Amino acid sequence: MYLKESYLFHFLEDSLVHPVTVRQFSKRYFISMSRAYELKSELESFLGLYHLEFKDGQIIGDEFSIRKLLFNIYYHFFNMIEAPVFEEEIKIDSKKMVNFVISYFNLKLTPTGEVKLKLFFEINYFRMKNNHQIEFYSSYDVIGDSEKIKHFNEACQIFINGVIKQPKLVSKKETQNLILFLGIENLIDSDFNSSQNKCVKSMADTFMDKVSKMYLETDQISDDLRGQLIQKMHTELIKINSRYLIHANYMTTQTEITFDTKYQTFHRCVTDFLFTNVETNHIQNEFQNFNQLYLEYMLLLINSIPLNYISRTIHVCVDISEGDLYNDYVIKMLTLQGESAIKFEKRLSSQTDVYISDVVMSHLKCRQILLGKLPEDQDWQILKAQILEQ
Repeated sequence: MYLKESYLFHFLEDSLVHPVTVRQFSKRYFISMSRAYELKSELESFLGLYHLEFKDGQIIGDEFSIRKLLFNIYYHFFNMIEAPVFEEEIKIDSKKMVNFVISYFNLKLTPTGEVKLKLFFEINYFRMKNNHQIEFYSSYDVIGDSEKIKHFNEACQIFINGVIKQPKLVSKKETQNLILFLGIENLIDSDFNSSQNKCVKSMADTFMDKVSKMYLETDQISDDLRGQLIQKMHTELIKINSRYLIHANYMTTQTEITFDTKYQTFHRCVTDFLFTNVETNHIQNEFQNFNQLYLEYMLLLINSIPLNYISRTIHVCVDISEGDLYNDYVIKMLTLQGESAIKFEKRLSSQTDVYISDVVMSHLKCRQILLGKLPEDQDWQILKAQILEQ
């Protein structure tokens, strides 16, 4: 309930409806002018995270970013306690639109999916009703019967034009915004590969070239399966990039996450690619949540590429000077840390990749890991991670 009682939230919400000066806000909520100016400063800092400004008593900036901000606030805060409060007219008309979309596309929504769709309509209706229009125009096409899609476009535009009293061009843009949202949320099948946004497509093309060379050019995968994987991953990448590069993402909830060591090669691939291409394409300001973008790239690779495509057997020689009793213990403890493509040996060979010992061997060409003493319980995972490092 803290959010609803927060002066900062009231300042934000009030300025989204009508311009509100510091003096007006101070009088409205019976607080001092100095406190009101402090809140204004806090609001400006908060809005900066979304590349928005507070100017002349109202929030100024990209309309997509404003709607995204509203979505995150209402979905991730209010839905923890209660539904956000909109005018009854907005709630009724938004519900009609939700029902129309569900019926038209025969959607089988999860409870969270229905909440998101309803909130999407309410926020967009709320902004349109207060004469705030999106400037972005989507060029994405929807797979299916062209007549059916044409009818859906027309029906949505008629609804927006008739109920919310918006001009034809605005209705058209808002309808395309809806189709984009439905596609990105995987509520309808969308041909995202037809994207005409150069940055979105070039990022997907470049990343898939990198992934194909690193992981898919292997005898373990047939040409047909390779082609299917590339097409499927490319389509998903277009969706991911669309959410972040054109400000269409309404969900930015995940914080930083650490993946298992067996996915370190994916981690390096994704981080190297993102940092390189963000700088190259001069799109740093377009990423409002870099951790979220990294996370979705990682999940795409993990879900799409089997580990046996990326892993080769690592030959590890364990040679502790005290003898086999110690060698067997080290091998057993490392084996207990989970499955991996590690083959343990007690003798050096031409295939040895890693040599583990308590003595440094300067003449060896393979990588060496020195054990000054037997690892503690909490150190075995660290040792295994060292072995898996490439």
